[in-house]
Amino acid sequence: PGALVIRVDDDGRATAGAAPEPGVGLLGMRERVTALGGRLEAAPRTEGGFRVEAELPVDHPA
Repeated sequence: PGALVIRVDDDGRATAGAAPEPGVGLLGMRERVTALGGRLEAAPRTEGGFRVEAELPVDHPA
């Protein structure tokens, strides 16, 4: 079995417009990834910004 890894790096630069309302984005992502047998990591980057990485198991057909 293999894995699919998805990583999103945010450089932390501000964008124009109103700030989004707080929600359950990371919580919802973690629940879905866990339900699929994967893992989710989310943390600030040392160089600024934020990183989210999901690893999902991939079954190869026989």
